[in-house]
Amino acid sequence: MKKNTFKLILDLIMSALLILMFKKNVLTLAFHEIGGIIVCLLFIFHFIINFNWVKAITKKIFAQNTPFKMRLSYIIDILLLIDTIAILFTGIGINKNFSPKIAFLPKSATPFHFFTGGLFVILICIHIGLHWNWIKNMFYKKSKKPFAKPAVITLSVFLGILMIFGAINLSKSSLSRWLTMIFAAPRIENHSLMENQNLPDNVLIEENNESSQTGKQQNKQQKNAGRKMQNGQAKDSGQGQEQGMRRNSGMGKNKPKITFKSVTIYLFKWITIFVLLSALTAIIEKLLTKLKKKRQPKPALSESTQQISSE
Repeated sequence: MKKNTFKLILDLIMSALLILMFKKNVLTLAFHEIGGIIVCLLFIFHFIINFNWVKAITKKIFAQNTPFKMRLSYIIDILLLIDTIAILFTGIGINKNFSPKIAFLPKSATPFHFFTGGLFVILICIHIGLHWNWIKNMFYKKSKKPFAKPAVITLSVFLGILMIFGAINLSKSSLSRWLTMIFAAPRIENHSLMENQNLPDNVLIEENNESSQTGKQQNKQQKNAGRKMQNGQAKDSGQGQEQGMRRNSGMGKNKPKITFKSVTIYLFKWITIFVLLSALTAIIEKLLTKLKKKRQPKPALSESTQQISSE
């Protein structure tokens, strides 16, 4: 098997597993945790097999003749490696099923895991978009024949439809919430404390007086209610147990069921989002390349050429 073919197969496997990671219960939480570790290790392995390219670019990253696209790809790859390690670190640190005994991070670290996951989506789509031509050429080589115009038009229309669905699904996704979660979490935790700190002193005094009065009334009501409830305490406790059992039995009903339809809808949603962001990256990169070529000064004509053109 050729190296490029092996890379393409590895990329397809990673992409398939990766898409299943963006909802922890799309299959099961255990699958999310174990599959997430496998995906992260595969991405690290992907970086290792491309280490010679990274090493070569590192030596000439600051050279003037190094193309901007190559520099950008290098930066994205390094950020992907760092982000993958961060996802692996936070994922193992907060795991609940894989090995809870080695979970070394508190629940407050969960927003960082979501943030690294959302950042990974953006980075991997930019990575795919920058390698769009390489992916396209790989499929052209496999077909061994250039695609006819009707096939190219059909594929372009199909790609456009996927991008439209991707825009709709992106607007409904939690990606923006993941990326802002680490900034919103401290405000949510301190919200109750900051509410009272911002109130004037007279309002706080009035609230304390009102709370003390309501507290006295509640104590009186509790004493009266306690006398009435002594005779029927056993009956009430029995009813409470029945209600608790009903609540526990109903918890399983609220849990979403895993069906072929739900998994298919989920996969279609994230595939279209990946296609949208990757295609937009490829389109922007192509437009910038054309714009750069137009701005480049044309080579000066030689004297013999100028004479020929004047004649």
